[in-house]
Amino acid sequence: MTGYALRKGLTFCRVDGRFVFLDLPRDRYFCLSPIADQAFLDVIAGESPAWVAPALRDGLLREAADDTRPVACIPPAPPRGSLHDNNQIVSRTSVLGALTRRAASRVWLRARPLKAVLDRVQERKSSRADVELSVAQISRLAAAYRRAGMLVSAHDQCLATSLAVAWQLASLGATPHLILGVKLHPFQAHCWVQMGDVVVNDQLDAVRLFTPVLVV
Repeated sequence: MTGYALRKGLTFCRVDGRFVFLDLPRDRYFCLSPIADQAFLDVIAGESPAWVAPALRDGLLREAADDTRPVACIPPAPPRGSLHDNNQIVSRTSVLGALTRRAASRVWLRARPLKAVLDRVQERKSSRADVELSVAQISRLAAAYRRAGMLVSAHDQCLATSLAVAWQLASLGATPHLILGVKLHPFQAHCWVQMGDVVVNDQLDAVRLFTPVLVV
């Protein structure tokens, strides 16, 4: 049996009964038509509907060995706690560092494609030894970014902030998860960082509204 996989750079999740795709090379999200959505569900289940031919032609799918089938984004552990509102005391130097790194991330995102940026984050994580940071260390880092957001608004800056947080944690030898999530009705994308099942830079109730579509 011919297998099928997504084109390289595509990832997806299922939200409210619909598939949502992230096309990293093209830096865009999209959904399928209701008919194509059902056909894609059939492909995952091991069938080969007529829709496969145009999906191959349009580059959504590619043929793969054996009975390979597309697999949705595998999320990390469900978030059970958050460090966002912790009351750790942080220095002005730490807050200034958070502001600087967030600003640098914004420049980085404007200058380079999203895929290239996320690849660098993955490389950073892989190049450092796995160090187990204390809860106090991570809490101080989270508090620094929260205070930075109070000084200079972080509204609509979830990606830049999360990149800065993930990069700093990875530089310390930790293995954070940088998560991009989506929701529908209305469509919205969001980004946050987790260490295990603990959200570092957002409130628990906020991230629970989103389904992960990519985990770095």
